[in-house]
Amino acid sequence: MAVMGGPSSKYWRRLPGNDAMLNFNRETVKSGIARRLIIYVVLFSSFITLLTTAIQLYRDYNNDVNLIEDQLQQVQDVHLKTLTATLWASDTKELRTHLKGISSLRDMQFLEIRDQEKVWVSLGTRQTRNVMSHRYPMIYTHRGRDTKIGTLTVVASLEGVYQRLVDRVWVILVSNAIKIFLVAGFILFIFHTLITRHLIRIADFTQALDIRHLDRSLDLGRKGNHEGKADELDLMVNAINQMQVNIKESFAALEQNEKHFQALAKVAPVGIFSTDTQGNCIYTNERWRELAGMSEAEAIGEGWARALHPEDRERVFAEWQQSVENKIPFQCECRFQRPDGKITWLLTLAEAELDTGGQVVGYIGTITDITERRRAEQVLARSKAEFEAMFNAISDAVIFVDTERRIVMCNPAVHEMFDYSDQELIGRTTEILYADQKDFLEQGRRRYRVEHTSQQGAPYEVRYKHKDGTVFWTETIGTQVKDANGKTIGFLALFRDISERKRAEEREMSLGQILDGSLNEIYIFNADTLRFIQVNRGAMENLGYSIEELKKLTPIDLKPDFTHTSFVKLLTPLRNGDKEIVQFNAIHQRKDGSLYPVEVRVQLSTFESVPTFVAIILDITERKQTEEALRRSQKMEAIGQLSGGIAHDFNNQLGVIIGYLDFLSDHFPEDEKPRQWVETATKATLRCMDLTRQLLTFSRRQAKEKNVVAINTTIKELETMIARSITPAVEVQTFLADDLWPTEIDPGEFQDAILNLVINARDAMPDGGTLLIETTNKRLDAGYVALNPGLEPGDYVQLMLSDTGTGMTEEVLEHVFEPFFSTKPEGKGTGLGMAMVYAFASRSGGHVKVYSELGVGTTIRLYLPRSTASEASTIIENTHAVKLPIGKESILVVDDETDLLELATQYLSGLGYRTHLAKTAAQALAILEGDEQIDLLFSDVVMPGGMNGYELAQQATMHRPGLKVLLTSGFTSKTMANNGLARFSAHLLNKPYRKDALAQRIRLVLDEEITT
Repeated sequence: MAVMGGPSSKYWRRLPGNDAMLNFNRETVKSGIARRLIIYVVLFSSFITLLTTAIQLYRDYNNDVNLIEDQLQQVQDVHLKTLTATLWASDTKELRTHLKGISSLRDMQFLEIRDQEKVWVSLGTRQTRNVMSHRYPMIYTHRGRDTKIGTLTVVASLEGVYQRLVDRVWVILVSNAIKIFLVAGFILFIFHTLITRHLIRIADFTQALDIRHLDRSLDLGRKGNHEGKADELDLMVNAINQMQVNIKESFAALEQNEKHFQALAKVAPVGIFSTDTQGNCIYTNERWRELAGMSEAEAIGEGWARALHPEDRERVFAEWQQSVENKIPFQCECRFQRPDGKITWLLTLAEAELDTGGQVVGYIGTITDITERRRAEQVLARSKAEFEAMFNAISDAVIFVDTERRIVMCNPAVHEMFDYSDQELIGRTTEILYADQKDFLEQGRRRYRVEHTSQQGAPYEVRYKHKDGTVFWTETIGTQVKDANGKTIGFLALFRDISERKRAEEREMSLGQILDGSLNEIYIFNADTLRFIQVNRGAMENLGYSIEELKKLTPIDLKPDFTHTSFVKLLTPLRNGDKEIVQFNAIHQRKDGSLYPVEVRVQLSTFESVPTFVAIILDITERKQTEEALRRSQKMEAIGQLSGGIAHDFNNQLGVIIGYLDFLSDHFPEDEKPRQWVETATKATLRCMDLTRQLLTFSRRQAKEKNVVAINTTIKELETMIARSITPAVEVQTFLADDLWPTEIDPGEFQDAILNLVINARDAMPDGGTLLIETTNKRLDAGYVALNPGLEPGDYVQLMLSDTGTGMTEEVLEHVFEPFFSTKPEGKGTGLGMAMVYAFASRSGGHVKVYSELGVGTTIRLYLPRSTASEASTIIENTHAVKLPIGKESILVVDDETDLLELATQYLSGLGYRTHLAKTAAQALAILEGDEQIDLLFSDVVMPGGMNGYELAQQATMHRPGLKVLLTSGFTSKTMANNGLARFSAHLLNKPYRKDALAQRIRLVLDEEITT
């Protein structure tokens, strides 16, 4: 066996053919690489030579051909005219002289002058191959008339060109061949000097290596300029030297491992043996000999056959022979009988050992003492019998199934529960017991197919069925059964019938559904322990507790204002029967610590035969908030009544004062100083009376009959009140339309609405700002009404208030008109101001529109219908229809509101314009970067995406300097851009805009000259 011998014979043995490989022809090696290198150099140099020669010849050929063409051109430009005149004179001698001069040019082969009748002069031999020929008509001008008198034929030969090319080829090829030969010889010399001789030395070194003496290093003896700089040969030398070190270390480790194996075999707890191909032992370790009771000499050979128990020999020999024939590992359990009579049970394992050719050279194996295991199996058999007795005695139904969920065994309680016999269950899957196949598949997925799960051993509830098909509920506990190796071999399940309990739970669930259907919080708690028994879903959602958490608490845990004593005392009348219901208010505390007020109604009852209290809880948070809002509203009304009363009394006193001042003014002449004092006091008193009348108007709360009102006049009357309602840091600017239509409204409510809006604007600008008040006439057409339901198309008076305050979020805008909704701090407002404005607008047949952006400000538009009274009829009669300007230009419309984008497109298309649409600034820039003709950019100011209308206009005009720009915004027209782009707001169009306003503004911008 290999493990017992020295390593030399196994690890140093050369493979067949190694010697032949080492005894190679060194001359072939010496010349092979160099010869191939020279061939490659010659081939490559020849290719380059041929390529450059071809290029040079091509250039020379072109030069010669171009020279011939230049000579032919020279004949036409210089000699043709002279020859024509000589031919006219019929001077043949002169013609020949001229032609001889031309024929002296290089490569000229044939020259001929002839007319329609004869050849005048002809020089040279005419050929048709490898020539370039030209015919020149000879035109003579006589008395102003051009006459063709003959033809000059010039033929140039290419033979000379080709001969010169051949001469050059020979010169180039011969010179390059000499150079290639010299270069190849030099390369051969250099290659041999630098590489070949070192490679031969490396080959000699490696061939002479002795695996037993690896202490000599390879050294090529190279010295010179390369010292300190490793090249490829140095890397090869280092690799060979390192390989020697690695081989030496590897075989040292191998020898050490062999020693370790021998030591391990000596102390191994199992017997180790090896045999030859005939099964004769050639090696056994000490443990093997100890189990067999033999010495090493006795064990070698057929020792293992003699050690076998006589009763096992025939069986073991047959199994061994079968393993050898089938070439499979040998395994069997057998007994060794020692010479002293001791019998030992052994597990024998053996594997064939193969050589490099795949032939069996022996067997190696182990024997393990399994005597204790055999005894344990006997004990296990007895334990199994005891387990079956105990298994059958369990009162609950117990089933053992294999890994495929086939029933292996079941106790008698299973027969009683399911009405099946053993013959009907054993070998069948547990699917036969399930009431629903879905439960069978689900339980298999969750419990049988998972090796490690937290659900193992945890009880679960499943529906099963009796043999007759009736369904019942069981509480089941299942666990995996594993063998000694930890492998799952089956599952053990215990069943307990809980049908009665499930029916009780269903009754309880039905009650829970009734309780959960209530909008109030409902609690059922034990009359003695006060612990919660049942709580509805509304209570759990409001408190934030689960039902499991609540069942550990009492009502006192939810009511921080109560102690145990005070709460029990509160319920005493119910216990004594003095009252049927106890009602009180309290504070509840949620799981997160937040508090909320509740109204509690408690009565005594029973639940599943247990005395309980039933508490119905009403969350009165909204009621409290409403009461608080009402209190604030009543407070404001009381203040208004008080101020009205004071103003009324003060007005009476002012009446007395102004009366006596009038008396005094009659007692002094106009030019006396006391008269001036009286007039000054009279003016001051009149101003006080005006302020008192405004205060009385503000305090009025009941609506009066509608009157036709000029709201510009009302705003001017309120200027003093407005100025006193704001802080000095707020600047008020008014822009009132001169031709404003009248409207029919309640003047008092209108004044209240204005003051409410002014106060809201003031609160939105704590650090100051600008409040703009603007009036204008508006016609709300069908397009605007479609976007704002509840309005009727027609003429409206628009009041616009715009501030530069903090602005509002989308969430706030959704609730801005709701009563009692306020974003102001506690005690700073009632939340009724905007609701009053909305109610006033609705009663007046108008509309309120709010436009706000965080950090920009808020604009509120109040639309009031135009009055149809006689005062307004005059205005209507004086109006006349204006023809809207039209155009054919191309307009890019940009707006993030789809409805407004479509409305603008319809307006502009109806006016004849061509439109391009974009919902974002990025889309607009992409269109502008294209080839489309765009005459005007019409864009909203505030848009999503990080770029507003001013920035878009700046970018667009940078790309297209001639582009016209018109911006539109929901803020007042007096609002200016804050980033130095005010030039784009010169013609800012307010939203909502009418068609006529849009048409006029578009035409105005298009017709305006661009200024830089």
